[in-house]
Amino acid sequence: MKPFGKYLALFALAFGSASSYALPYIKYIFYDALLKGLQINNEQLGLLFTFYAGVHLCLYLPGGWMADRFSIRKILVFSFFGTAALCVWLAASMNYRSAIFVWAMLGFSTGFAYWAATVKGVKRLGSNKEQGKMFGFFESFTGLSMAMILFLALYIFSLFHSAVSSLRAVILFYALMNLVAALIVTFFYKESDVYEQERKEEQTQVRFVSVLRKPQIWLASLIIFSGYGLFSGETFFTPYLTRVFGVTVGLSAILSIIRTYVLRFMGTPVGGLLSEKTGSSLKVLLFSFSVTGILLMAFFAVSPGTQFIVVLLLMFTASITTYMAFGIMWATVEEIRVPGSMLGMVIGVTSLIGYMPDLFVHTLFGRWLDLYGNDGYRYIFSFLILLCFIGTLSSTLFIISLKKNRTARKMQAEQVSHTF
Repeated sequence: MKPFGKYLALFALAFGSASSYALPYIKYIFYDALLKGLQINNEQLGLLFTFYAGVHLCLYLPGGWMADRFSIRKILVFSFFGTAALCVWLAASMNYRSAIFVWAMLGFSTGFAYWAATVKGVKRLGSNKEQGKMFGFFESFTGLSMAMILFLALYIFSLFHSAVSSLRAVILFYALMNLVAALIVTFFYKESDVYEQERKEEQTQVRFVSVLRKPQIWLASLIIFSGYGLFSGETFFTPYLTRVFGVTVGLSAILSIIRTYVLRFMGTPVGGLLSEKTGSSLKVLLFSFSVTGILLMAFFAVSPGTQFIVVLLLMFTASITTYMAFGIMWATVEEIRVPGSMLGMVIGVTSLIGYMPDLFVHTLFGRWLDLYGNDGYRYIFSFLILLCFIGTLSSTLFIISLKKNRTARKMQAEQVSHTF
């Protein structure tokens, strides 16, 4: 595939990802508005994501199996239509019971085969050496797409006077974006011959159980767990600014878009390009997790009396280093060296563990804030620092395991040469 066509296809996948996850993660921008619109508290809002993550976790493995056997493009388009329908359902009802149902069903439309198909689609657009760059630019394009979508959503939100009416309009707009994503993917994402080859491969060539014995699968899962946990947990910077520093909801939303999507657009390709330059995504992950942990520790010295510009610099810098890790964490799958016919299943396994933070982080953080008020943020920062430690340790062990494998292969090759 020509470079222009490759990046156009990458943008199509990224725009689809941005559109799909706009509703499930609507609280990232409209946190306080969602509380008012659905008339719920922090813990109840967190429970929506627990239901969502629970369905996801149940479907990652069968979804990976589906992604190995069916057209990537057809899976994506079907998922976009499903998400659009759920947006319309929620907009028509706007109550907590309906929200529980919608978030659970979003687990099907944005989980199941959709995510494995997306990751597999991105991976197949680049060579082995380009994986860090491909995933870095995929996340960058996703951030850019989401920033455009959310700025438009904020404008739509401002046109109405009540929380319910504003949210309803935004949610219907998200439905429209999913339909647009279906059209873009249909016209610009072309499946290559490698998909046909993978679908024809005999699944008995390599036993999946033997693949699961690879320690790198579990280390990659922990890296994704840490990277995604940081990405997800740092969304609580939005209420942190409003409640601790008295920032208005409007300004907080704008800063949140900058932090979550504009900085994502900037930070994720940096991680990808550094991976290509150093020849190792794991070294960049090690650096990113370590630096992010140090920056998060600095928040324990922050108080309401701290100059706001200092807080913003800390928050934005920690976000950039987080996005450097977030953008390339899926490049670790390439290091596992599994047959293409089993790639979807491996993505399913790593997703099962890697995205587990959604099962408890939002509810746990919401409960801390309900119980301890602003002091709850100390617990939140402590948890995020722990994730940085897990990511750093997992990246280090992954690097060591790859060195051992290379040494073993070299010794084996030398033995064979001596034999002849």
